[in-house]
Amino acid sequence: MKSLLAFLIAASLALAIPAMPAQARGGATVIKGFGCVIIPADSGLPIVLFSNEAAHEVDTPSGNSILQCHFNIPKGFSPAKTLHHVGFLCSTFLGLTTKSKSVTTRGGKVLLTCQVRHKG
Repeated sequence: MKSLLAFLIAASLALAIPAMPAQARGGATVIKGFGCVIIPADSGLPIVLFSNEAAHEVDTPSGNSILQCHFNIPKGFSPAKTLHHVGFLCSTFLGLTTKSKSVTTRGGKVLLTCQVRHKG
């Protein structure tokens, strides 16, 4: 399982390399167009999901970060009820965090949210 997790983190970072950040003068950095991966343990689904269409991260000068990724569930894999998962390891451009949650819906969508809070 550790090797799978390491592979998925490496894959998500590899997909993120082409992302182009945009920064307002002295403000937050917005990063879009990178790839996201969510594994079965974090989505509640029996399959790994990938997305690069609806992913963005906002990083502030103070060191706070929020990442959101939207996934479409393939036909036949939607859960019978909405699933919620929290506290799993998640990778952002500012580092790893366990301040994370995913919501997997009967309507065929998954929303992944991860936050890094600067301690200071």
